[in-house]
Amino acid sequence: MMRVACLLTLSILSTCSGIPIELENRADLILNYKNLTEFDVSSATLTEVIYLSLQGNNLITFPRYINHDLPEVERIKLTDNPRITFPSDGSPFLISWSLIELELESCGIQEIYNESLSCLYKMEEINMGSNLIKQIDKDAFRENHNLRKIDLSNNNLATVPINMLKGLERMKEIDFSYNRNLAARLNRPFLMSNTLQILKCSYCGFRETTEITFAYLPNLRELRLEGNLLLRVPVLLIPNIVVIGKDPDSVMTNCRILASRVSKDHMKNDEFICTLLFL
Repeated sequence: MMRVACLLTLSILSTCSGIPIELENRADLILNYKNLTEFDVSSATLTEVIYLSLQGNNLITFPRYINHDLPEVERIKLTDNPRITFPSDGSPFLISWSLIELELESCGIQEIYNESLSCLYKMEEINMGSNLIKQIDKDAFRENHNLRKIDLSNNNLATVPINMLKGLERMKEIDFSYNRNLAARLNRPFLMSNTLQILKCSYCGFRETTEITFAYLPNLRELRLEGNLLLRVPVLLIPNIVVIGKDPDSVMTNCRILASRVSKDHMKNDEFICTLLFL
């Protein structure tokens, strides 16, 4: 049965200050574009809320201990709250035993600390695109063992920790696109993961890649590098899809270069090198 968005009474003010929230349906709570500066869950009965959306408000903070007041919530959307950020003391941003998906796109996050997401054990997807993130601590995701998808596109990253995906055995996709200064360090792996299948680095700062750049991503199936100023095509042994540009002629030329650089010992057949995807 499709969940119906909760209808709220006119008692909701810009700060949700002390006035109870009355819901007709407790599955979804939608409070988008209400000019809220605070969200106080302690004064309301929200124990059956599964999806909470506060997109497009002016929130300064968000309650940390939602495991008590929102014990069933699985999805939270805080997109377009430019003053929301992670605590500067490195403490957890949220504590929840039920949250599966967290959307923090277009907020004010500048750094992901080791403990920022450490109390979101069930989280499978997180979107932090279009923030101001310039640094990720090396153990920022170490407690998020269920993570499958991370979006860090359109931030200010220049480097990322090589082992940031360590221990994430369900990780499938990560997006770094539009981090204009992001590139691999020479003669060092860009990332290490045994399970990652999709890596998006479109419109970043990649110019040089070597045999080791993507060598520690053994299950990579799709690599997107369009919009980079690559001086040569990356050496890849396994991927099925390699996106390196929009011009079919130049991509085909690059594909032949790629094929010529891979040892015949690693080729099962003529289609093993890559299938090109034109955007």
